Amino acid sequence: NNPPAVKVIASSNLAVALANSGYAPEAEPIARKASQLALTLSGSDAPRQQAASHTALALVLQKKGNPTDAAESLRTALQIYEHFAAANPLATEPKRDLAAAVENLAAVDPSFRTRALQLRRELLAVDTSNVQARRDLAYALHKQGSIEDAIDSFRQIIQIDTANSLARQDLAQALEQKAAAAKPDARLPIYNELLQTARTWVQHDTANPYANRELAFAQSKLAEHLPTAEAINSARAAIGALDPLLEKDRDNPLF
Repeated sequence: NNPPAVKVIASSNLAVALANSGYAPEAEPIARKASQLALTLSGSDAPRQQAASHTALALVLQKKGNPTDAAESLRTALQIYEHFAAANPLATEPKRDLAAAVENLAAVDPSFRTRALQLRRELLAVDTSNVQARRDLAYALHKQGSIEDAIDSFRQIIQIDTANSLARQDLAQALEQKAAAAKPDARLPIYNELLQTARTWVQHDTANPYANRELAFAQSKLAEHLPTAEAINSARAAIGALDPLLEKDRDNPLF
């Protein structure tokens, strides 16, 4: 908890928050000072702090509309993570940091996409029962647009860890995206799976409002693709799932 390290973290977090709030020009000098201060750090964790500060600077630059400099900052972060991972070949955390850095760069430079997936698969191969490693791979697939592969990965996570609500949420969101991209006559089975996913999500996490909203969404979308009588029942079920949520939000002017 040395003060310079804490200041680097706090400054980087502030810069990112400002950039995400629409104040990228104000955030940039803060992020640059944080990355400069990070260079003065010492100790075993200094490389990670330095790389993280460059990643934060890259996000700010992206928000400011400067993709070229953002990519350069991401490359600097990647180089630091590569050296750190090479110096700690038996440790998993540096490899996860490296994989995340490659993914960040792949978002602005598609030539890194293959390497990003390769690193995620290598981490999973070390321990195929590691839910976090499998989730990281699923996210990487999802970000790269491999929706079907991401959906399969989310399904596998649920099979391994049946109580994993985050995986059910991830699966539901991926199914929504798949349905939106599908032709209208191909959406019914996707919405049926979404409905089953939402139902089991609610069963495992009854009080979660997002699970109930997903259930209502699935019912309402099914109503658009079913014969009239079934559509009426599905629409009523959607309203039934929403009513408790609306009751909780009765003071919300949007309702």
